Amino acid sequence: MSDARLLRGAMPTSGRVAGAPRIAYVSIDSRMNFLRDALAARGCDVVAIEGDDIDRLTRLVGAGVSLATPRMEWWIRYQMSWPVRWRRAKVAARRLPDADALDAIVFGGSWYTVDAYRPDGTRIPTFHYIDQSMSRTPLPGEQRGHGPFGRPGLRAQRAMYARAGRVLTMSEWARDHTRSEHVTLPADRVEAVGWGPCAVDLSNEPVSLAAKQPLVLLVAMDFYRKGVDYFSAVAKLVRAERPQVRFVLVGADQSRSAIRVGDDVEYLGLVRDTQVLRSLFAHARVFLMPHRYDRAGHVLAEAMSAGTPVVTGIQGGPPEVPRRSRAGAALPPDDVLALAAAVGHLLDDDVRWSAQSANARACQAEYYSWDAVARRVCRSMATGGVPSMAALG
Repeated sequence: MSDARLLRGAMPTSGRVAGAPRIAYVSIDSRMNFLRDALAARGCDVVAIEGDDIDRLTRLVGAGVSLATPRMEWWIRYQMSWPVRWRRAKVAARRLPDADALDAIVFGGSWYTVDAYRPDGTRIPTFHYIDQSMSRTPLPGEQRGHGPFGRPGLRAQRAMYARAGRVLTMSEWARDHTRSEHVTLPADRVEAVGWGPCAVDLSNEPVSLAAKQPLVLLVAMDFYRKGVDYFSAVAKLVRAERPQVRFVLVGADQSRSAIRVGDDVEYLGLVRDTQVLRSLFAHARVFLMPHRYDRAGHVLAEAMSAGTPVVTGIQGGPPEVPRRSRAGAALPPDDVLALAAAVGHLLDDDVRWSAQSANARACQAEYYSWDAVARRVCRSMATGGVPSMAALG
């Protein structure tokens, strides 16, 4: 749902850095705000707009027309429901800065868009940074159902993408998936720009083999998607030969699945203390995420920032991490023997681990850091209708 309007004095422009491209950054997801801050750090004049600051009545109506099970299906229907998209677009449009001082609008996600025009009638370029587009059919490993909101949601996204200067995806998998779901969208207008760490970033901390412990870590908020049952099965196999190795699980099962944490796993529950999380990532020797389904995996970037090789499943964006970094492996999540062997090699072979640890750290800095993502976004925006971004990329 868009709000086509002529912007007049929506926000004062005093205090602007001369020559800096000014962008309005609209987001409903706090994880997307890391890119916002990285763009500001690279020199953009960023106006932050809370994209979900809408009234309670609209929320109730949106929830009512979106009733569905499972919970994830309801959540997606709610995001794409016309009352919610329409009200969010209206609110965001009112909060945009003056059109004469605005170079672009960036949306953290693709739930809605805003069409805004300068006094001369030219449209302000829009960009969407996404982890995945909607699908016509369930994807492998994806747990949610697809009701009647599937195709209307696709049509809404198709209209947004058609008007966007670029669709910027976190992963190559999401880029290819978006192109396959939106075949009329020119391929060169969908670009993979990467993702970065969220809860923990240890890229400025020293890494050494001596600081690492025989610890295999997983942080998961959905036990089914993240493969906690496979993690438990690997723990049993590995610990049968190496009883000193700790398998530690952090998180909470928001999907409320029937998956049980195995006896060989230390389950810490939801850890809110950042220092405890930092310590776990700093001391983990291997990060194991045998996921069934994942779009990107911010935790993988967090592990790599600590110089920790990652072993993942083969679906979605995560397999790109070990392939690009040459630090870890991507394997079928139900092949617990292969997963256990991959973890065992990293636990037993110090030379192999040291090489892969260095690869992980280097790759995270070059590709899976928010500054690196912002640099690629600036380059893409420069060719997508915002020439002033070229100097920042």
